[in-house]
Order: sequence, then C-alpha cells, then structure tokens
Amino acid sequence: MDHHAGHADEISVLAAGAEVVLVDRASYDAIAYWRAALELRAEQAPRLEQE
Repeated sequence: MDHHAGHADEISVLAAGAEVVLVDRASYDAIAYWRAALELRAEQAPRLEQE
C-alpha cells in the first residue's frame, strides 16, 4: 500500500484517472468546511492563475 504525504498526491491520482482514492480526512474536512461557508454566503472561491 502506498502512503502519501498530502492531498496534492490524491488529487494527482484522480486527475490521472483513478476511480477510487482513499484519503485522510483532516485536509479534506477543512476544504469542505471552507466550501460550505462560501456556499452559505453565496460567494465563490477565488480563481487560481493555474486554472
């Protein structure tokens, strides 16, 4: 089993076409709370220059 250091690794395997990725919840919980707060306030996340 491979162990990854952060959510960037999980995102890269999703982009490579993985169907299932198991992740540690800590970083994803923070992102989910932030996105929920944005939705509640009817705001949008800032766009990144890389998008």
